[in-house]
Amino acid sequence: MPRPGYPKIETGVRYICADKVIVTMAPEEIDTVALQLQSIQAKMATVKPTVVGLITGDSYRNEFWPP
Repeated sequence: MPRPGYPKIETGVRYICADKVIVTMAPEEIDTVALQLQSIQAKMATVKPTVVGLITGDSYRNEFWPP
């Protein structure tokens, strides 16, 4: 679900609200989902940025790094 002020990014990925489904899941199913999320997190942790910037393509600015 896009948040106000953020661009909508089309990924083709479906999602669910975990807090609404987790109560209906068996412990084995929860373990499977947890393992999948750990795998995704481990892959994301290896991605190194090539530039400093925002997801929108704008430059990154703060008081310590003026334009």
